[in-house]
Amino acid sequence: MIYPTPSKQTASFGSPYSDMFREFQRQVVQDQSVLFVMGFSFGDEHINNIIFQGLTLPGFRLIAFLNPDDANNPVTKELAALGDPRISFIWGSDEATGKKAHYFDSIVQDLMPTSTDQKEEQAIEKVFKKLLSKQQGGENGEG
Repeated sequence: MIYPTPSKQTASFGSPYSDMFREFQRQVVQDQSVLFVMGFSFGDEHINNIIFQGLTLPGFRLIAFLNPDDANNPVTKELAALGDPRISFIWGSDEATGKKAHYFDSIVQDLMPTSTDQKEEQAIEKVFKKLLSKQQGGENGEG
């Protein structure tokens, strides 16, 4: 973790972070890559640049689990304004439980495979069903 200081971006260019950013960039530009974003408010320009680089590739997908408060920041608005179907923002909460969609435990408990026996196709189907039900749910669905 790099703490938020005026020299944060400069610190990220040093070791070991430079190696991690290089690997991040390498993975983003892989064919058919999908980037799941959790806990990131798109406030770091050097990371945003890598994400925007990925969006220049037709096979790249971005799925961002956002705090609804982050939906109004300039970068998120810019991404939403693109109208690109490869970009999905997910936020909201379950009316019955109050569970927030962007919380790590919600993502792990509700969207990730539950056991080593669960087939990959079942996990993918579970995610799509969850996303589809949220999209059809209006306010509590995709933002």
